[in-house]
Amino acid sequence: MAVYRGLGGFGTLGLEIALSILLPMGFGYWLDGRLSTAPWIMWGGFFLGIATAIRALVRALRIMRAEADREEKREGNPKPSFMSEDERRAEREEQRKQADVHVDLDASKGSGSGEET
Repeated sequence: MAVYRGLGGFGTLGLEIALSILLPMGFGYWLDGRLSTAPWIMWGGFFLGIATAIRALVRALRIMRAEADREEKREGNPKPSFMSEDERRAEREEQRKQADVHVDLDASKGSGSGEET
C-alpha cells in the first residue's frame, strides 16, 4: 500500500493534462460560437492548454526528482542493475582473451601431434 501512496499526486497527472487542454479548447469553441470567430479562439485555447500541460509535466518532473533525491539521501544510492561502460569493456576484453587461449589450444593440439597419414 505504501507504493501506491507515493503515486498519489502523479496518478492524476493524465487527467490534469487532458483537462488542461480540453477546458480552454472547449471554452474557445463556445466563445467562437458566440462571437462568430470560429475556429481562432478555439485554437488559442488549444495552444494555451498545451502550454499548461507542459507546465504540469515539468512541475511533476521536479517533484519526482526532489522525492528521488530525498529518498536517496535517506536510504542511500543502490548499486545499478546494469553494467557500466568500463565493466562492459573489461568483460569483452576477458572474453577475447579466453577465445584467443581456446584458439591457441586448438591450434597446438592439431599441429603438435606429429602423426602422419
